[in-house]
Amino acid sequence: MVIHKTLRIRFYLASMITIAFFTITPLLLYIVLICRYTFHWKRIPEYLPHDHSGISGISVIIPFRNEEKALPNILDDMSKQDFPVAQTEIILVDDHSYDNSVAIVREYCNLYSHFRLIQMLEDKKGKKEAIDAGNHAANHELIVTTDADCRAGKQWLSTIASFYRDFAPVMIIGLVIPETSGLRFFDYFQLIESISLTGAGASSAIIGNPIFCSGANLCYRKDIYFRYKDPMVKAVASGDDTFLLLQLKKHYRAHIKVLKSKQALISTKTKSNLHDFLRQRSRWISKSLYYRDWEILRTALVVLLANLSVLTAGLYWLLADHPWLFMILFIMKLLADGFFMSALLAFLHIKFRPGAYLVSGIVYPFYLSLSIAWAFLVPVQWKGRIQ
Repeated sequence: MVIHKTLRIRFYLASMITIAFFTITPLLLYIVLICRYTFHWKRIPEYLPHDHSGISGISVIIPFRNEEKALPNILDDMSKQDFPVAQTEIILVDDHSYDNSVAIVREYCNLYSHFRLIQMLEDKKGKKEAIDAGNHAANHELIVTTDADCRAGKQWLSTIASFYRDFAPVMIIGLVIPETSGLRFFDYFQLIESISLTGAGASSAIIGNPIFCSGANLCYRKDIYFRYKDPMVKAVASGDDTFLLLQLKKHYRAHIKVLKSKQALISTKTKSNLHDFLRQRSRWISKSLYYRDWEILRTALVVLLANLSVLTAGLYWLLADHPWLFMILFIMKLLADGFFMSALLAFLHIKFRPGAYLVSGIVYPFYLSLSIAWAFLVPVQWKGRIQ
């Protein structure tokens, strides 16, 4: 009887140690990663534009499909840029819109001589083909891309030009932040999740290991783009930005720079409902199957395992009635993420909401698991097309 009791105690202790090891280890790796991101983000100062003379010109490519509600905003923003009009062209590429988008763009093209409309051929479809068409039509050395549903400040292009003049990179990674109009928890959750992604992408590039970027605020040299036969990997429907980054990273890693500047921010609206939000995130996650970059895969694995460790500890609490492991892991992750998030929000002058952040920390592991399942079980759709 005593022997059996001793064996049970030993088995119990061994199981606890095993569970603790396989949950705490991934989280420790995650904390190291986040602390590293935070240190390097805070290490570089904000870039302040001063002079963009000597830049021959900038071609802005804006692909669009059925964006009649959003287009007037971004077109107004492009018309108000303080970069010289004579050195600017705004190339608007229509991806077979069937709403009033083309008519809106034509009105602006009639008003502004540096606006151009390109309509894709019937056999060419998708955002990557639209961007490629814009690159072929561009007349200037610098290509800048953004999305039709974004907003830009009037110093956006001049700041990019000034940064390029100072550092001459082959690619400039700009920052993209959500534009929230309300105080709903759902909006705040999107805000901090999007900013954390932007911050992680920027910090990884600052370190010298760029893993992703956003085509909503991206700049690169036209001649570099055309050195590659298939720079955006057209066989994959999405991921025009990150696939291009990974191509350039192979040969120009040290010349990929982050533009940390509030004058060069691009803002985009948050999703109004959970379905659209999950569909967008699942589209982003689905392209991960095609990544072959070790630094992306390693980072994604650390993030995934850290969140799964919190879920595992929560399950262990429910089954074995031992909350200590879950509380330790949850608090450790919350503090690490909060350290990074507070640095990003301070730079952007966005108020930190402790209550909403705490709830977000509880929700996030479940949201991530649901997004991954959605990405690989539900067909991904974008603009009425299954991808």
